[in-house]
Amino acid sequence: MYKFNDEQRKRIVELYKTGSTLNSIANEFGVTSSPISRVLKEEGVEIRKKGNSITKIKENQTKKCTVCGRELPLESFYKGSGKFGRQSRCIECDKEIHASEHYKELRKESRNLRRKYSSSDNERDKQKLLEDENSYKKYMVRSAKQRALKKGLEFNITYEDFEIPERCPLLGILLVKHVGDGNAKDDSPSLDRIKPELGYVKGNIWVISHKANEIKNNVNSDTLKTIAENLKAHGF
Repeated sequence: MYKFNDEQRKRIVELYKTGSTLNSIANEFGVTSSPISRVLKEEGVEIRKKGNSITKIKENQTKKCTVCGRELPLESFYKGSGKFGRQSRCIECDKEIHASEHYKELRKESRNLRRKYSSSDNERDKQKLLEDENSYKKYMVRSAKQRALKKGLEFNITYEDFEIPERCPLLGILLVKHVGDGNAKDDSPSLDRIKPELGYVKGNIWVISHKANEIKNNVNSDTLKTIAENLKAHGF
């Protein structure tokens, strides 16, 4: 491996920063471009992509704006990939173009396209969750983890620690997967903590309906038993 002294390394960096290519510097030192590239990386110099070589910059260098045609100092141009490492149009012209009604319409169209494709991606993701059991279980685990973090609960479960039954074990209603519909539906599968104080830990979770979970969280078993007995006593 060819080793360069401090003076040579300084010269390599200087040449590259003023526009010399890897190959031209390598020719000067009688080596291949690989050790030149290595030195530049070691010195923290970003290697230009192929085809992005810059022209050597003179003191008080100017550049002609492609829009207004004026010859202006480099400071009048935003940095870019053009000649001298600057954009082709001056800052003044660039601002005028961005403020024009035509450009505003282009930006609006671009935003609408992004929303359209983003919406399509979201629909595909939703469809995958609904069709793939494991994907939906992972979705339930992610939601449970967020709740655990907010409430400061223990959490060590994975999607392999539970199954989604066909019907709610408590209410007997069919469980239906819902994704991205806002609030959970009564028949949505819900990951429930059997003993709430233990958190989302292995052996302390099962899947019931969202409706059953709401009832369970708001009414204790004694109250439910009393209600059932009173309903039966009144002939319901």
